[in-house]
Amino acid sequence: MNQLSQLNSTGGAPWLVGIPTREADFVASEPQYQRFARQVDLSAIPVFAAAPRDGVTDPCLGWADAQRAPHAPSSRCPGSGRAIFFEGHYLKGVGRTHFAWNWNVRNSTMHGTGHLAASGAVRELLISDYLEAAGSGSTIVPCVAILVRDMESEFARPWCRYADEENIALAPVDRTVQAISVKPGGFLRWSNIIHELLQTDVGTGALIEPLELLYRGLGGGGADDGVTPRAICELITAAIERGLANFERLYHHGVYWHSFNNNSTLDGRFLDLELASVLGEGHPCGLRYSETKQASPDRIAGLGVVPGEELAFFVRQTRQSIQEVIRVLTAAAGAEGRGSTSRDYLATLADGMRDVCAAEPMVRTSEDALARRLGAMWGRHGGDRAVIDDCAQRICAEYLDDAPAAHLDDGGQACPHYDLANPEPGVRARVLYPEASSGPPRDARAIAARDTFNDALRQLDSTRSSAQLLELLDGARQRVRLAAAALNPSAAR
Repeated sequence: MNQLSQLNSTGGAPWLVGIPTREADFVASEPQYQRFARQVDLSAIPVFAAAPRDGVTDPCLGWADAQRAPHAPSSRCPGSGRAIFFEGHYLKGVGRTHFAWNWNVRNSTMHGTGHLAASGAVRELLISDYLEAAGSGSTIVPCVAILVRDMESEFARPWCRYADEENIALAPVDRTVQAISVKPGGFLRWSNIIHELLQTDVGTGALIEPLELLYRGLGGGGADDGVTPRAICELITAAIERGLANFERLYHHGVYWHSFNNNSTLDGRFLDLELASVLGEGHPCGLRYSETKQASPDRIAGLGVVPGEELAFFVRQTRQSIQEVIRVLTAAAGAEGRGSTSRDYLATLADGMRDVCAAEPMVRTSEDALARRLGAMWGRHGGDRAVIDDCAQRICAEYLDDAPAAHLDDGGQACPHYDLANPEPGVRARVLYPEASSGPPRDARAIAARDTFNDALRQLDSTRSSAQLLELLDGARQRVRLAAAALNPSAAR
């Protein structure tokens, strides 16, 4: 168990809240993970009680993390509402935690039940297999196992009734099975740091602990005296580059996540994998969504979703997070209640972070480095470079300068397309390739990997019990790994 996993699994960070758990009747995809068959047990919290002298040290405690994402705050989602850290791992789908403030809100039902749809857990596991076999497992916090069980009737009935009343076409597996996904717990988010800084009295409150944790979460190590403003800023710059490089590799493999808000770790890996899709190769394209009961559109017109634009989203999200930290540090550095050494440290760190935010790729300059990076990524397989470069510039203007939403132009013509396995319950996604694009994919290995992944998801989505899902899961995983391994240059040598 690494340092961050230990920290998260023992409540060592100030934004972690203890969550009682108990054993549950989930069955693990691999026996060594059966110990994570647990669910939240809030009934174990006494109505009135005094904490013991040494605190509660119950080994059944999990830990949920508070979060504050400045780019998309939500008063009813203040942290992990269905996930906990436990024994060095991150378990999603264990039931409602203290942060499930939306538990009784009708329009939050899809995210407020405490459970993880089985289809989402399957996507987390299969995309982790896919990327590991393709040689890009380091780009994500991987799902190492899932646990599943048949829904108990007292939950299944209202869950399915809600879906039917809202016209959400659940996959068969999501009407009958629920799941827990298991990931290594060694990560932090910007939203954790921001949450803690916003709880601190800027005049006298201790800021050293969250800043030390920022340093650790960015990948810093060694002696504590290494936590200098310069060291933190250098790690931030390295993490931004790592995150961009990771998204480039994911695009190269045709992997798209559909949702990016608050889903990257401090060190630049992607975390929330449940909406994973595989498009094959990285070719310029557009995505159109529809309800599963509707016909899929065959044109891109008006589309605001272009795979690859997540690089610009990541930059904007990171910039906004850093700016929120700068705001707190600046206020604290000006507080008379602090000593001069502390004020100088905080002011120097705030200035260093401003320099990070004022440089490429965090802002657009005459060099337009991020747009050129996007253009090179999108044009790797050819296509109309003038159209591609123009779209790249408009995407960067959208995310970094708040310009109108950009999209690829289909020229008013129907586009070649590919229908993905549904990325989430009740949502259909179609990938469309306009004439200016170099796509659809042509490499036989990439096409085979794409089709194998999507076919595996469709097969597992159609199962109707946890036993049937587990029976088919190993074979699906083996097929996905084998197809993805053909894309791995090192495996071919």
